[in-house]
Amino acid sequence: MSILWIVYFHTFRRFAEGRYPWPLNQGYWQQLCEQLGPSVGSPECAARALFIGFSSLGFHAVGVFIVLSGFALSFALARKGAAGAVDWRAWYRNRLVRLFPLYWCAHLIYLASPSQVYLEPIDYRFVLSFFGDRVVPLTEIFYYANAAWWYFGLLLQLYAVFPLLHLLRVRLGAGVFLAGSAVLTLVTRYVFLFPLGSEYSGALVQGALFTCRLFEFTVGMVLGAACARDRARADRRLLSWPVALAGAALYVAGLYASDSRLAYVAADALIGCGLTLLMANLARWLEQVPRLQAPVAVVGAYSYGLYLLHQPYVIWLGDTMRERTTLASFTAVAVAATAVLALVSMAIERGVNRVVARVLG
Repeated sequence: MSILWIVYFHTFRRFAEGRYPWPLNQGYWQQLCEQLGPSVGSPECAARALFIGFSSLGFHAVGVFIVLSGFALSFALARKGAAGAVDWRAWYRNRLVRLFPLYWCAHLIYLASPSQVYLEPIDYRFVLSFFGDRVVPLTEIFYYANAAWWYFGLLLQLYAVFPLLHLLRVRLGAGVFLAGSAVLTLVTRYVFLFPLGSEYSGALVQGALFTCRLFEFTVGMVLGAACARDRARADRRLLSWPVALAGAALYVAGLYASDSRLAYVAADALIGCGLTLLMANLARWLEQVPRLQAPVAVVGAYSYGLYLLHQPYVIWLGDTMRERTTLASFTAVAVAATAVLALVSMAIERGVNRVVARVLG
């Protein structure tokens, strides 16, 4: 659900650029209704405002991926009973083998794509990006070529420090571990947003420096370890109406925090953790509709390939449709294009995985 929301958001953002008011601005509801025609209190106005708001905020789902990354890594270790010694050399090897081949393939596909999808020239930055550098030089490389690849740089940093984080979680316990990560995250974000505020602050806080998103990752680690120890108990506690409502409340608090420069220090943590709790419950409820749940689950299993490949092409699609169609027609085309991209990226990811398995065993 998160990756589909992100793909649709990237398409919608280019289609709607400058067309609608920003959903987090004061007066959004009234401005949008005045622009589109229906009266402010009408159901039609409410439906349009909610849909455009949903379409505009898909980038928030990145926080879910940060939480789930920590969850998956800790869940795997705890499930194997690996609270003590771990072969970290083999662990790093497995992580790099998982990340880099498909990442390299995405670069080659981008290089061979029509020039219409190029957002920047192919230069030295392409080589830096190919080898995993999405941080230095920050203003030139962070959003270079395929802007979504900034997240790859964050993943590398989080994977690099994961063994230390794992050891701290085991030795300190969940409470102290989370408190320490919260303090480090908030202090780092505050320093970059205020005393050291500069042209680099936005990228650093977004994830160019891992400590700015550390709390989301460590929440995932704690949840993953707890789930591995006692899955039934974790399900009872996390997959329930009260937790879903708590997740929604945290997300709304994060939206309000985004509107204040000082409160923005905590905004990403509130949004990422709140959305994860809410969407985990939505995913469980979706299991009651197997015909819908099954394809969504398959897309989720191959979300890495869709993440790496989609953005240049949906940006081109959004730009192409901007002046040519209505919102309803655009939505239909965007949904169809997302489905096609999902199928293509799944085929590519499967193919790359087969080659890697054949080469490395």
